Amino acid sequence: MELWEYGLLLGAALLGGGLAFFIQRKRVRLVQCLISFSGAYLLGLAITHLIPDLYASGGLLHPGLWVLAGFSAQLLLETLSKGVEHGHIHHIHEAKVWPIMLGLVLHAFLEGLPLSGYEHLEHHVRGDSGGMNTLLFGIVMHKAPAAFALTSLLLFAEIPKAKALLLLVLFSLSTPFAAFFSGVTGIPLQGLYVLLAMVTGSFLHLSTSILFESGSGRTHSVSWEKFIAIVLGFTGALLSA
Repeated sequence: MELWEYGLLLGAALLGGGLAFFIQRKRVRLVQCLISFSGAYLLGLAITHLIPDLYASGGLLHPGLWVLAGFSAQLLLETLSKGVEHGHIHHIHEAKVWPIMLGLVLHAFLEGLPLSGYEHLEHHVRGDSGGMNTLLFGIVMHKAPAAFALTSLLLFAEIPKAKALLLLVLFSLSTPFAAFFSGVTGIPLQGLYVLLAMVTGSFLHLSTSILFESGSGRTHSVSWEKFIAIVLGFTGALLSA
């Protein structure tokens, strides 16, 4: 990975989390539209790009099983994180912040592991490595809303702002550190395929959770703003693939 890619990962999370110090979420409908956009982008990316590439590569036996494993792993992580990854913000006591932080940091670390070798996987499947790192941009798209939700939760828990900022930095560093770690340790190609399939499963869980929650209660309706955001997210995923 290039230095700017590490900076993009870190900057997206810090920017998203930093906005929570200045914006009251309940007054900004735009935040939910951005979350809907990110969910649609992740779903479109998984279906049009990541899953087809996993099957086309031939480098992983039964990739669908590993995708399901990643989906299931995300379910388990959310018993800790309480859905903050897809924009849930709860009014909680400070003592409950720590399992949420653990779930979020584990999630962020795991999704960063296949990043350093993703371009090699792209080269193996497509025969070139000059295109955009779609996995990187998929992670960036949901990192900012997740960081915003996390920081809002910390502030609602009345954690001091300095401490909340420190926890935001910890969360923001998790994914770029994981990418650096996997690059230094040199995870074998087969292991990268497994990790990519599991991250794809995680994306499927996050994106479908976001889109299911975009509706308005029992009416199963969705506002025009969110519908447009979802269409734009799908379009962005198609163009990036």
